[in-house]
Amino acid sequence: MWLILTIFSAIISFFVGVFLKWIIKNKPYLKLWINTNIGKARKKQVRFSLAYLFRIKIDGKYLLVKNSKISNQYQPIGGVYKKFKSFKTISDELGVTDEKKENFRVSNDLRVYVQSKNVIKFLEWFKTRRNREVNVVREFIEEIVDKNILEIQNLRDIEFEFIRTYDSGLHYAEQFSSYEILLHDIFEVRLKSNAAEKLKQYVDLPSDNYLILVEQTDILRKAVTIGGVDYKIGEQTINIL
Repeated sequence: MWLILTIFSAIISFFVGVFLKWIIKNKPYLKLWINTNIGKARKKQVRFSLAYLFRIKIDGKYLLVKNSKISNQYQPIGGVYKKFKSFKTISDELGVTDEKKENFRVSNDLRVYVQSKNVIKFLEWFKTRRNREVNVVREFIEEIVDKNILEIQNLRDIEFEFIRTYDSGLHYAEQFSSYEILLHDIFEVRLKSNAAEKLKQYVDLPSDNYLILVEQTDILRKAVTIGGVDYKIGEQTINIL
């Protein structure tokens, strides 16, 4: 009897030890694991939007750009990370599929859907920085340099410093009829005086208001008035404050 109790106790201790190690290892994801494996998002696809946003301040105001997909809305300069061809291995392994909404679908963007049981593995993959874009200059070039607002040479004098990552956590997005997680890397863009002055001059030109400078209060109320017309400020903009 004593031998049986000893063996039984050893087995219980082993499994308790394994369970405690699993809890410690997965503590940051414990709530997410519950929601995606046995909770509200179980056996569903979870939408991810993995992007970077720029905090650009000029004279105490924030530089925003007109949204190309949503009319009458402004947002920070930045964009969605791109995936590389090597991403196919991850895609096949974790059951990743492309963006479903046509107007949000852009080739190779990391706006994707992941099977709920693989959400934590996908997050761990993202942290490795493999199989995807890590250079954040591309969007700055596309939205500023390619528009002939600044010259490519100006990039030599511009610093892009990582500040933090905004993590929305798992939530239900009515717009996409899906559970969703947003990860936005926030970068502070430090401009030399000549580049800042060029941007100010562009903003002051009578134009189509492609770029604007707004106050923090505008971002907090998610709206700005330009020439008597009200414009929305994107939900994600508050993350650059």
